[in-house]
Amino acid sequence: AAWQKERDLLVEEVPVGVFIGQREITALMATPGRERELAAGFAVTMGWAGCQDPAPALDWNPQLCRVRLDLAGKEAPASGPRASGGGPLGPLEAPLAPDDFSLEMQDVLSLANTMAQTQELFRKTGATHAAALFDRSGRHLVTAEDVGRHNAVDKAVGALWLQGRLTEARAAALSGRLSLEMVLKGARAGLGLLLSVSAPSAPAVRKAQELGITLAGFSRGAQVNIYTHPHRITLNGKPL
Repeated sequence: AAWQKERDLLVEEVPVGVFIGQREITALMATPGRERELAAGFAVTMGWAGCQDPAPALDWNPQLCRVRLDLAGKEAPASGPRASGGGPLGPLEAPLAPDDFSLEMQDVLSLANTMAQTQELFRKTGATHAAALFDRSGRHLVTAEDVGRHNAVDKAVGALWLQGRLTEARAAALSGRLSLEMVLKGARAGLGLLLSVSAPSAPAVRKAQELGITLAGFSRGAQVNIYTHPHRITLNGKPL
């Protein structure tokens, strides 16, 4: 068989230290870029800050590769169970999902396609996950990419929080598996619909049902599996 040498573009990953006040909470292996957003989003999706809270003061030190957050006097709790991504999972409690919107099925099916169209780093390297956030009408708000699927969510959430726009977000399209911690992250960020091109886990489905989140997986082309709370999705104007 014929073969040839070629140059390939590889994605980087580095440890990013996350501090709240003077305390180091964790170090996240992440793709360089949007470190402030990563740390801010991590604080929200871990439940240490609310999605309606004002954005925190941040100090990013590129030499030490660490971000320090001031959460207005709040102290981060001790780390809880470990997530599948390696970081702390945090408490299993989360707020109920907002129920103030619905999306037509064709708009739901378009979420994953919009995410794919905005995955610039993935097109270059094939090595990153993505998270795209949308408002109550399905309008695209932000896409973030990272080698870690949890980091991609945190970067997207943090980007909107630092802009004072996180409360606009209602839905997310994700490139990776819908795990229990992904459902918790979505709930803490104020999302009511989580959609992925991949599958959910059984604990994720149970928690989404409990928290009132519409969970959808295997979104590919004109097909999607809906596991919980289908009432947020309409077909020709009628709830499923």
